Amino acid sequence: MADARVMKEKEQETEVNEAQIAVHWKEEQYFYPSAKFIGQAYLTDISGKVNVWEEGDHYVVQVTADDKENVKLSLGERKAHLATGSDVAIGDVVAALEDGSEPLVAPMAGKVEITDKAVIITPTKQSVLRYEIPGFKQMLVKDGDKVVAGQRLTNGSINLHDLMRLQGVEPTQRYIMNQILQIFAGQGQNIADKHLEIIVRQMFIQVGTPDEMRGRVNAVDMIFIGTSNELGQFESGLTAQWFGAVPAVVLGGLGTLLVTGLWAWNFPELRRAGERSQSAE
Repeated sequence: MADARVMKEKEQETEVNEAQIAVHWKEEQYFYPSAKFIGQAYLTDISGKVNVWEEGDHYVVQVTADDKENVKLSLGERKAHLATGSDVAIGDVVAALEDGSEPLVAPMAGKVEITDKAVIITPTKQSVLRYEIPGFKQMLVKDGDKVVAGQRLTNGSINLHDLMRLQGVEPTQRYIMNQILQIFAGQGQNIADKHLEIIVRQMFIQVGTPDEMRGRVNAVDMIFIGTSNELGQFESGLTAQWFGAVPAVVLGGLGTLLVTGLWAWNFPELRRAGERSQSAE
């Protein structure tokens, strides 16, 4: 009887959380998901060897860093922020360009060795992490497996903040694009690169939008996207009829520059959008 009640409670919890995934479009759930959000995968914070066992109604996953395997991070044009022998924790920035962009993040804790071309991190013997995972999650690793930092331990979607912290910007960007491509591929559709860019922009436009303005921003964005082609054709045709084809092209270019300049002057935060994204990285 007790087992049946526990199973019923788990089923109810699963149904509620799946409903949240389907209809709960809050920014904090999608861009800052909680640890209890059932759709979120568990990621390992360090690279090493996995031990898995069951305790009651949950799994226990222990990841032990292999002190015989170092991590070598290429510096490129970056400048190291630490000296040889320094201790680093997971997520620490070990190198970056002079303006702070393109940071190199430590995927695990350990000792740092700086060379001319790379940063070498040697994990310590004490680098052991333990994860307690609910029993309803599907395990993607088994006892004795080797994992790398940021790898999934269970099924579910990946928290983008965790993935960026553990693996960096490029793997995060690749994950987002692959997820979008999989959706279209599952429907037998191909997608052009320019359309992929539009989809990604629409997904993340809400991040920099204040809560009280999100509805208006969405409405204006939809109007512009839905009517931009028709309005542009009307404007171009009318201008060409009045002034001729060549003057219409010249006036259209000047008008574009004028509108861009006015927007940059009226909304200076738009000019700093790129700076904010680099500082966030």
